[in-house]
Amino acid sequence: MDAHAPDVANAPPNPLIVRRAGLQDHPDVARLLDEALPNEPYRYADNLAWDESFVLNHVALSEGRLVGYITVLVSPPDPRGRALWQRLPRPYVGCLAVKPSHQRQGIGYRLINATLAALPALPVVPGLSGHLYLECADALVPVYRQMGFEHLLPAQILALAGMPARANTMRRALPP
Repeated sequence: MDAHAPDVANAPPNPLIVRRAGLQDHPDVARLLDEALPNEPYRYADNLAWDESFVLNHVALSEGRLVGYITVLVSPPDPRGRALWQRLPRPYVGCLAVKPSHQRQGIGYRLINATLAALPALPVVPGLSGHLYLECADALVPVYRQMGFEHLLPAQILALAGMPARANTMRRALPP
């Protein structure tokens, strides 16, 4: 048994299919993202139009319905990018979303594993590192740790992005 496998005691009884996503999945991915990430301004479903030299997309289907999506950037990082995600090493998970009614059933884990399995088959892309990177909310840190991800310190992140910390950031409360 995989040491990083989630507890799937509540997994759906039907088989889950994880496959590469294509442009034909755009409407279903857009609906899933609206439901799973209602406040997300970026339209990740549009990544389906890009080729695999830039992004790798997978979907998860349960009973023929789309219940999960992952998009992973595999293009070289941009050392002059204004946003941190543009500078971080690749591959980089831009978005991982699971339909709320299907969360905590191992679908995200399966999407991560499909990505990990597909990466070696991609054409050689300059700048790909030996790690899969992602950013997540504090509440999801334990979930990703269970999947084998390491929590990086801010100074490590800045160094990876080519922006080494030159000093420690500190603060002190002002007197009343």
